[in-house]
Amino acid sequence: MSLSRPSRPPRPARGLVADLRRSFRGVLAAVVALLLVLAVLSTVVLAFLHPDVRQDTVVTRTMREAHEGMVDMESGLSGWIATGEDEYLAVADHGRATVDRAAGGFADLLGNDAALDRSILDLRLAQEAWLQQWAQQARALDRTGLGTVERSRLLQEGSVLFARYRVTHQTAIDQAAARRDVALHAERSALSAGLGGALLLVVVVALIARHASRRLAGAVARPITDLLAGMDRLAAGHAPEVHDLDGPAELQALARGLEDASEQLRRDRAALLREQQHTERAATVLRSILDVAREIAGSLNVRYVAETLAEAAKRIADVQRAVVWISDGSSLVAIHDSSRPRGTTPDLPPVGVGDGGVGLAARDARPAVVVGDHPGWAFPLIVGGRVVGVLELTDAPTDLVEDLIEPLETLAIHGAAALEAARLHHQSQELAQVDALTQLFNRRRLDGDLQVELERSKRYGRPLGFLLLDVDHFKQLNDTYGHLHGDEVLRMIGETLAGMVRSSDTVYRYGGEEFAVLVREGTVDDAQQLAERLRAALERVFAGSQGFAKVTASFGVTSVPALGCSADELVGAADRALYAAKRNGRNRVEVDEVSLLPA
Repeated sequence: MSLSRPSRPPRPARGLVADLRRSFRGVLAAVVALLLVLAVLSTVVLAFLHPDVRQDTVVTRTMREAHEGMVDMESGLSGWIATGEDEYLAVADHGRATVDRAAGGFADLLGNDAALDRSILDLRLAQEAWLQQWAQQARALDRTGLGTVERSRLLQEGSVLFARYRVTHQTAIDQAAARRDVALHAERSALSAGLGGALLLVVVVALIARHASRRLAGAVARPITDLLAGMDRLAAGHAPEVHDLDGPAELQALARGLEDASEQLRRDRAALLREQQHTERAATVLRSILDVAREIAGSLNVRYVAETLAEAAKRIADVQRAVVWISDGSSLVAIHDSSRPRGTTPDLPPVGVGDGGVGLAARDARPAVVVGDHPGWAFPLIVGGRVVGVLELTDAPTDLVEDLIEPLETLAIHGAAALEAARLHHQSQELAQVDALTQLFNRRRLDGDLQVELERSKRYGRPLGFLLLDVDHFKQLNDTYGHLHGDEVLRMIGETLAGMVRSSDTVYRYGGEEFAVLVREGTVDDAQQLAERLRAALERVFAGSQGFAKVTASFGVTSVPALGCSADELVGAADRALYAAKRNGRNRVEVDEVSLLPA
């Protein structure tokens, strides 16, 4: 039985910071070593070698300064002895001062090195020998007492002594220069060795840095390149694909962060797209609602408002059918069904308030779900807190999204206001065209209908009859029985007339006790026959029974001629026939033809 070795856990990635710290430590150690080498070199040069160089340089400079003073003294004294001119003595005195100053410098240099001390002492002894044996004596002589031979001898002695000094000086200066050269060579050698060591350390530092750079480049460059490529892909809208990044822990953490940011951006982009689509749809719906509101706000036609409202609701909810219901207080009546042709009346039965989804929406004044064969939604049409109708959407999902319910409610509010305004306008128009006592159309409606029918008769050549009737002795009836009785008589006359005409004919209360009848598609004979039937019926109804006094009426009949006529011409002909009936004994029918007015 063999035992397999447990697998080693993956070695965690080294951190970039740790690599940088190791590299920094290596470079720092090399720099510190370089600084130590330079410090040791500076210490050796400054403490040991440079003082010797400086001392030998000072010795050489002092010897040369002393030699310049000796030369000045020798040339000055020789010139004075030879010429007797005093300016040579000034030169000699200046040279003596220089020699004395240099002698002080020699005193400061003694005691540091035995060989150097010996050279200085030999030089000083040669100087003093020349000074004491010749220079001081020559300076003290009285030149006027010397002859030419004596001056020549004196100059010769000085020259010999000075030559001895020169030999000693040259030996000393050569020794000092040799010592200085040795010290300079030692100093240069030390500097060269130190600089060589420093250069070696610089090379070591460079090698360490290069190695660290290569290691970091191998550990960082490729991951960073992959990260940059991932960022470019992310900027282009794609996934960064850096989940398998191999590199330092920090870069791996950055890659994970980039992946997380990419995922978050993807989610945010999707959410933003959904929000944008929602906003665009809401804006479209709002524009549609505003367009519909503007369109129906200017219309006072109930059917048109209902049709426009239904079509807008279908577009917003994306359904195939919408029904608009009008409330009459206890029930709801359908006035438009989008599934039927425009202009046709729906054949849907009335719905009681509280019955089904439509009735519940009307009763509760809030949207309700419609169930059954055609499920959907019902939205109440509310004006001033009162439900005036219901907008029904069939074949709509019962889980209608909230984003659609609110716009549909807004549409219902605008539609309700426009529908109620149109309905009230229609009612006011009807009230303005209906006589309150007899519930017949009034003179205003007659004027409008006459214009329409005369135009139709002229265009299509169709006959049109017209008759006027006036209650006989109606003023006497009012005076005898009172106005309430007279009003009841008028109401009964209107009811009798309306009950005897065809559905295509229309009865009007012309004014006071006068009535008119528009006989569509009727000739003058048809109108005359109708007038006779109406006259007989009134005579029969008001024969003195049922509490009514005997009432009769006179009729004037006319029709539109072949060439057509105006409303005034038609009414004028009927009026003339009516007054002819009055003159001829009342309770009769008279006919008169239209007399065309001059153009």
